[in-house]
Amino acid sequence: MAALATQGGVWFAARRNAQTAADLAAYAGVAQLAWQGSGSTGQTAASSVGASVAATSSFATERDPQTGAPGRTTVRVTPGVWAANTSTFTASTASPNAVEVTIDQTQRLGLAALISSTAPVVRVRAIAAITNSSDACILSLTGQTTITGNNTIGAPNCSINSNRQGTSIDCGTSAQIDILAFRAVGEVASQCDGLAPISERQIPASDPYAHLKGVTLPTFQNNDCQNTNTNGNQPIRSTTSTGSLWQPRPYNYNSGNIAYTTLTAVCDDISLQSGDELRLVPGTYFFADASLSVHGGTVHCPTCTSTTGVTLVFTQLTHGNGNNRSSNRFGNISITGGTVTLQSPTAGPWYNQTYTRIDPVTGNQETTSIFDGIVIYRDARAGPNNAKQLDTMNAPNTAQIPGNSDAVNINGGVYLPTSQLFIGGTAAVGSTQDDCQSMVAATIQFTGNSDLSLAGCAARGTSVVRNRVLRLVR
Repeated sequence: MAALATQGGVWFAARRNAQTAADLAAYAGVAQLAWQGSGSTGQTAASSVGASVAATSSFATERDPQTGAPGRTTVRVTPGVWAANTSTFTASTASPNAVEVTIDQTQRLGLAALISSTAPVVRVRAIAAITNSSDACILSLTGQTTITGNNTIGAPNCSINSNRQGTSIDCGTSAQIDILAFRAVGEVASQCDGLAPISERQIPASDPYAHLKGVTLPTFQNNDCQNTNTNGNQPIRSTTSTGSLWQPRPYNYNSGNIAYTTLTAVCDDISLQSGDELRLVPGTYFFADASLSVHGGTVHCPTCTSTTGVTLVFTQLTHGNGNNRSSNRFGNISITGGTVTLQSPTAGPWYNQTYTRIDPVTGNQETTSIFDGIVIYRDARAGPNNAKQLDTMNAPNTAQIPGNSDAVNINGGVYLPTSQLFIGGTAAVGSTQDDCQSMVAATIQFTGNSDLSLAGCAARGTSVVRNRVLRLVR
């Protein structure tokens, strides 16, 4: 009886050791997804590292060297999707956020063969997932997030982030900051000490607008932008007693099998001074090698409702069809003054390409328009390819928002994945509980005072940056 009890103890110890190995392997595997992405590279690394960690704990898949038949131990490492709202795991190669590890090991019977001919099997399972912990208003994807000079930044419900290795975040010595935290993949400079809670060497924060990098935008050529074009897509500019009135003309644009409705191509720069007005209607505006500069005046959408809005896309004008421009260049935006009120669309027929995401209100998976919730996007093909340029604010690759006072209110996602972003001026980006400022760029620099909020993002349908942590969920 003592021998049988000892044998049972050996089996329970094997189960405990197998569970520990599975936990470690799942955690190590999902860490690869977090650092290398959910694509094929990350999935391959997750499977390889997970199996290696299990083997280090003395649990490796065994095969008969002669026949190749399964041996006593089988280890399976499977990337997949963990649905937190239902606590379910589904094996999947489509954007996995979790790794499942199962270990089966047949035990030796020993003295137990006297009472049973069936060997017991230790079977354990562990799931580790990338889970959201908090929200961020600001994310530099590849460069630094820098706060220069004597700035005041108010964002008490969200963090300021950088996914850059090395020095990720730097601060001015006289800055006054009220934020949830600094979170960095690398280090936060010592000048930031005491200004806000600091979390260093974190896993990269999520990029909620990464789907736009793979989107093929409409191709605009010179004849798409002529005033004489039957589409009539150029801005109408008329002089009033107080200045110039710009009213871009929407038109239907068809490219292959994709039709875009309420779409406007703007191919000449628009520059507003005091007394000027840019009057928009709900829709998508493609600034094709054209920039929007607001030094004064008014930019607004008088007919926008709570669910409608505008998306400004800064892209290029291609060669051909009479285009006499010397190179392919990308439009940009600079707001240094005036009164600007822009909000993203929450839904609508503005641009009928779709993608699948997690709904920011319900948390459920949904299919939506690619520009829903986004108010400003600069083409991912713009900007420097040289990493050394990422922290150098240089025209024409630097966008600038907002402007002065509370006159500038930009509600929605701002995405400049390969460009620099100045958040400048002397005033708040937004100041009410319904505002939504979710800004993602290659490099971000604060040069003025700002108030940031994500309170209104769910209502605008705007996905936001999520700070992520690794957890054993089963």
